Amino acid sequence: MTDTSLHPRLRDPATLAALARDYRACGGNLRVADVLAPGLAAALPDLLLSLPFSAHHVQDDHVRCFFWRCVIGVPPEGLGALPPPLDLLGRFVTQDLPALASAITGRPVRGPVEDWLPVCLYRKGSYLDAHEDHGIDRAVAFVLGLTRGAWPAEVGGHLEFLAEDRETVVERRPPGFDTLDLYDVRPVVRWHRVPLLVEHVERLTVSGWLPSSPEATTC
Repeated sequence: MTDTSLHPRLRDPATLAALARDYRACGGNLRVADVLAPGLAAALPDLLLSLPFSAHHVQDDHVRCFFWRCVIGVPPEGLGALPPPLDLLGRFVTQDLPALASAITGRPVRGPVEDWLPVCLYRKGSYLDAHEDHGIDRAVAFVLGLTRGAWPAEVGGHLEFLAEDRETVVERRPPGFDTLDLYDVRPVVRWHRVPLLVEHVERLTVSGWLPSSPEATTC
């Protein structure tokens, strides 16, 4: 297992420049393929699914959702106590992802303020209703896709970006494997949802938000 979480191609300045152009051309919303170091994406799903998940159910004015969530502790003093793939996942979210996101989005961001990683598992009956991600100091949202299966949109579980009416789908992305969705949170109001899963399939992701940083970072 490598000591870096990123695929080697994402350390190439020309590749990063091309991704930055694509991000701007897409209005600050991009899916990047082949993100993790070789072998890391393949090692994570079974390990993550072996951990305890609990029902995550929210019904309030801002968001309505139901899915399963596992919280992985990331000790602030280091990640050495975690199994190697989780160690690298922690490095990805706290170190390599902020640097990568800064290079692609052109916005200086830092790692999440929490010292834990949220893993989201959507099974039959899971959903995330239309919402937007505005929050204190949130700059860029991310979704790391670790879903091995594929299915049509009618089954649900796809990431849908919506028009201002909060119903019309302007872009739909299927669950991905070793993919990274990055999109601006501010100043854009970007409504999105994950429709109800109606069959026995599983969508596995690690997702969250990167706050603004006073200084840019590089990969």
